[in-house]
Amino acid sequence: MFQSTSSFVNLDATTSDPLVYGVFTTGENALPGSAVCAFRSSEVRRAFEEGPFKEQRGLNQNWLPAPRATVPKPRPGEEDM
Repeated sequence: MFQSTSSFVNLDATTSDPLVYGVFTTGENALPGSAVCAFRSSEVRRAFEEGPFKEQRGLNQNWLPAPRATVPKPRPGEEDM
């Protein structure tokens, strides 16, 4: 489960690709665990622009890839061209 994220952090002055850190924990019905993950802003952008859309059809169902016909155009966050 998502817990929190940092602001964008630029650790290297020679790049304009800052990092964002996220803290995650496992769900209540899973083995206890947690993680701190780092993501480059370019990787996050690429995931939203090119990655597969997923949908959850019911509260207790898994997230599954959405049919291509239901993916919005333009995709959220994508500039109109």
